[in-house]
Amino acid sequence: IWMTAIMGASSLARAIRRALIAPLVLLLARAFVAKARFSNAKFIWLLKRYVAGIFVRILPQPPPEIIRGTGSLSRVAEMLRKARRIKPLIVTDATIAQHGLLQGCISSLRAANMQYEIYDGVVPDPNIDCVEDGFAIYQKGGCDSIVAVGGGSAMDSAKMIGVKAGNPKPVKDYEGVFKCTTLGWKPMTPVIAVPTTAGTGSEVSPGAVIADKHHKRKFVCIDPGMIPSFAILDPELLFKLPASVTAATGMDALTHAIESYLNGIGDSISRKHSLTSTNKIFKYLLKAYHNGSDSQAREGMLDAAFEAGVAISHGHVGNVHAIAHQLGTLFKIAHGTANAMVLPHVLELYLRKDKHHGWCAERLCDLAQAAGFQTGKTKSQAAHNFVASIRDLMTQMDMPFTVSEMRNADVREVALRAMAEAHGNAKPVCSVDYWCDLGYPVPFYMTLADCIEVVAKLLPPDAGSSKKSDGD
Repeated sequence: IWMTAIMGASSLARAIRRALIAPLVLLLARAFVAKARFSNAKFIWLLKRYVAGIFVRILPQPPPEIIRGTGSLSRVAEMLRKARRIKPLIVTDATIAQHGLLQGCISSLRAANMQYEIYDGVVPDPNIDCVEDGFAIYQKGGCDSIVAVGGGSAMDSAKMIGVKAGNPKPVKDYEGVFKCTTLGWKPMTPVIAVPTTAGTGSEVSPGAVIADKHHKRKFVCIDPGMIPSFAILDPELLFKLPASVTAATGMDALTHAIESYLNGIGDSISRKHSLTSTNKIFKYLLKAYHNGSDSQAREGMLDAAFEAGVAISHGHVGNVHAIAHQLGTLFKIAHGTANAMVLPHVLELYLRKDKHHGWCAERLCDLAQAAGFQTGKTKSQAAHNFVASIRDLMTQMDMPFTVSEMRNADVREVALRAMAEAHGNAKPVCSVDYWCDLGYPVPFYMTLADCIEVVAKLLPPDAGSSKKSDGD
C-alpha cells in the first residue's frame, strides 16, 4: 500500500512538473521578447509584469453589487440583511461625522433595529494605527461587517480592518499580493463601500494603500478578496464637497483611467472602462467643480470613478502613482493633487521616449477621442493635445503645478523611492516580500535620470538646496 501511494505521488509530481514547464517556458520567452521594446527594464521586472498579466486574466474579480441614485444610502440595512449581517462597524473620518453625512446610514440601521459601532479616526493617507484602532473597536463591539463612509482613506482603512478581522496578523504582513485573504481561504468580512468623493475607485478595487509613518513610506496591499461586497453611489453625499476636493479626486480618477489604458496588460473590460471613464470625466468634472449641487454631474463623476476603479483592478497603475505616493508621504500632498501634478510630465516623457514604437501616442490618441477632442492630423499631435487638455483642466480648477515644500535636495530621494515602488524592488531580493511585489506594468521603464527629470519639474521657482525654516 505504501509503495503504491509513493508511486502515485511520484506520478502526480511528474504530471505537475510537465504541466508547469510549458507555461513557464512561454513566460520566459515572452519576457525575453519584451526586452526589445522595454530596453531599460531588467529581466526580472518584465517577468513580474507578465505574471501580473496572467493573474489579471485567470483570477476572478467580481465587482461589488451597485446601488445608485439620490438617497440610496438609506438602503444600507437592506444590504446588510442580504449579506446576513446584523452589526456593522461604520468606518469614517471626523469631518464626515461632523457634517452629518452618516445620518442616512444611521437612520437606516435604526429603522431595521440593527446595532452598530462607529470608528471616526480615519486620517488622510491612513496609516497602520488607523487600521489597528478601528479593528480594536470592531472586536470590542462584536461587529460582523463594515460600512465605509468617506473617500479613499476611509474605504482603504475599512478594507484593511475587514482583512484583519478575517485573517488577523500585523498590518505590515499584508503588504504585496495575495497576502490579505490568502486567495480566499481567510476571507475579508463583508464591506459596504459608500464613497463621499468621486475619484479613488476604492469601492471597486482589490487593494488598499496604507502609510507606515515610522518609515515614511506607503505600501500597497492587493488581493482579489478585498473587493467590497456592495457599493452605494449616492450623489447627494457629494453636494457639499469642497471644490478643491472635487478637483483632486476627479484628477485621481482620470489618472486611473489613463494609466490603466497605457499599461497594456488589462483586458477588454479594463480598456472599455478606461475610455468610458475618460469620457465622463471630461464631460462632468468641471460641471461638478463649478456647481457642487449638480446631481447629474455628481452622479456622472461617481460612475466615472467606479469605472476607472474597475480599469485599475485589471490594468493597474503606473509611474504617475509611484511618484505621487512619495509626494504624499514626504510632503503631505493630497493623493489626487499629487497625481495631477505628475501626470502631464510623465505623459510627455512617454511621448518623447517612445517615438520608435509609438505605443503611448496611439493609446493617448484613443483617450483623446474618448474625451471628445479633435484628434489632429497625426496621432502624435492628438496625444500632445490631450496632455495639453489635462493642464488646461488643472488650470480651470486652480490646481497647483508644483510642490511648495520640495527642495532640490529632495528630488533624488523622491525619484529613488518612486523607482523602487514602480519596479517592485523595494525589498531585498532574498525576501518573500520581493517576490510578492510585482511592481507596476508601466508602458515605459524610466531610468533614474528620467525619474529625476520628472520630479525636478515639480520644484517651485524658489527651490533651494534645503527646506524652508519654520520662520519662512
